[in-house]
Amino acid sequence: MALLITDAQVADILTMEDAIDAVEEAFQLLASGGASMPPRISTSPPAGPGHSYLRWLMPGTLHEQGIMGAKILVASSPGTTPPRPARFIILLFDSTSGEMLAMVQGEDISRIRTGAVTAIGIKHLARKECSKLALFGSSKYAAMQGVGVCAVSAVQEISVFSPNPEHRQNFAKALDSLVPAGVKAAGSSEEALADADIVVTVTNAREPIFSGDLVQPGMHLSVVGSSIPDMREVDEATLHKSKVVVEFMDHALKEAGDLVIPISQGTYSRENIYAEMADVVAGKVRGRVSDDEITLFKFNGIAVEDIACAGRVYQLARERGVGAEFNF
Repeated sequence: MALLITDAQVADILTMEDAIDAVEEAFQLLASGGASMPPRISTSPPAGPGHSYLRWLMPGTLHEQGIMGAKILVASSPGTTPPRPARFIILLFDSTSGEMLAMVQGEDISRIRTGAVTAIGIKHLARKECSKLALFGSSKYAAMQGVGVCAVSAVQEISVFSPNPEHRQNFAKALDSLVPAGVKAAGSSEEALADADIVVTVTNAREPIFSGDLVQPGMHLSVVGSSIPDMREVDEATLHKSKVVVEFMDHALKEAGDLVIPISQGTYSRENIYAEMADVVAGKVRGRVSDDEITLFKFNGIAVEDIACAGRVYQLARERGVGAEFNF
């Protein structure tokens, strides 16, 4: 019997610490050959508004854990009104028998694991002593970034900035109830970045949201928002100052506008990208080497992260009697 697990149940049983542990193990397995995945399949929206389409299909296998699966994202074509929510689902299978283990709603897993990926970047690339986070964005995904950062660091202050004053004020109040650090809304990107040790960007910006001149020695940046090749959150000056680590080279060079745009314009080179995160986590290459170094982690989300978190959710659901059984 397979399990049907809802987003509400995921939120109840998957802690940020669980997600960090699951995703970090997935990176270890990816580096050792114990996990595998192809590049995700991405399709273009139909012409004109009002249509739905399969935005992404993300298959992957964690061989050593005996699980495999795929995340599917259904989206609406641009201009659709009223806006429709994206729909995520993760299908989980036993990689030996092929038996379906679970069908898991994927929105909460996606938000939590995105925060977990940022947390792993901080563990391996940020300075050990960090006191301030500058957080750009005010979405549900941004909230999980704050939770993830606080799970692996001792930041005391989170300075939040987004262009809409009401949104950032409301978001700061909401985030303050989720994390041990003090949270305040900043009046500008300059104010948010002042004295920041960690910078997280999770926005829908199409152009850089701050000047690289504001990026100071010792900072660690987690660049999350852009998964579309013509959108970016950071400029070339920021890239050239930074040791750049990516999650998965294939995605970074095809989908990450932060890299695709400057590479296509000849102002940045693929050869400047230092490593993939799996190799940093596994110790194949060094992460941060000095307190003055600026590090930048650009990621788009990969299948093995979602499969690892779905596997952890399935394990916890079985242990706690959560989810509805069904025949498949």
